[in-house]
Amino acid sequence: MQPKRWIAALAACALLCAMAAPTCAAKPTKTPKPTPTATPTPTEVPRVTPLPEAAERQPGEMPPQIRRMIEVAQEQLERHGTRPIKPNNDYSRWYFHDERKIGWCACFVAWCADQAGVPLMKEAMSEAYLAEGAQPLGDDIVFASNEAHVVRTQNTYRNLNRFTDIPRPGYQVIYGVIGGTSSTHVGLVETVTELSPGVYELTTIEGNVSDTVKRYCTRYTVKPKQKYQNYRAVPKAEQSRDGVQYKLQKAEWYITGFGVTWK
Repeated sequence: MQPKRWIAALAACALLCAMAAPTCAAKPTKTPKPTPTATPTPTEVPRVTPLPEAAERQPGEMPPQIRRMIEVAQEQLERHGTRPIKPNNDYSRWYFHDERKIGWCACFVAWCADQAGVPLMKEAMSEAYLAEGAQPLGDDIVFASNEAHVVRTQNTYRNLNRFTDIPRPGYQVIYGVIGGTSSTHVGLVETVTELSPGVYELTTIEGNVSDTVKRYCTRYTVKPKQKYQNYRAVPKAEQSRDGVQYKLQKAEWYITGFGVTWK
């Protein structure tokens, strides 16, 4: 046989043998079935701003925490008498945790609320609540501002639609200055007597007045004839109570409104 023919025959034989041999390729491995994962149970996303719990009471009934807050303020009035109080005192130290000297009228009211167990709300918390697009607070929610600055105190109530021109005991009264700021001082409303529609006699307990705590009795008109002229003294003939300040703190002051701690 010639060489070329021999080579061709050998190649053909090898090809036939390869076709007849069993396949030696590795068996494909089975792909494991994916393990089914449990569908996560949706959980309620916690609120950014925790809200005070609702109080169980009848509509219009003063919550016991608010009543106690007024009592705490009365106790502090009796405790100090006419003695001067340093600008770094129990109320400012409770709030700031240091010895700074500061106007402490707002600290005083917040301290009384805290001692009475009233839930406290800061301005930043009210802003976060507002940003969440939540519904207005229910009438059963009780709280007080926890701010040392009067501007922030007012903002806290306004942000939550809890600012009014109608006073009630336990509300925070905000004073402004005619021609100046609308937030210069804050006190706690103790009693309210409606003398005629829209005209009230108020007693308030206020800190940081003449370096102490005092009780004031004044007249307040919701809609005065002249703008800002809603705050005046009780007529002298009717100034009959002891231990009460009947003189206005400042002639240029007016009542901006009231922080609604309860409804």
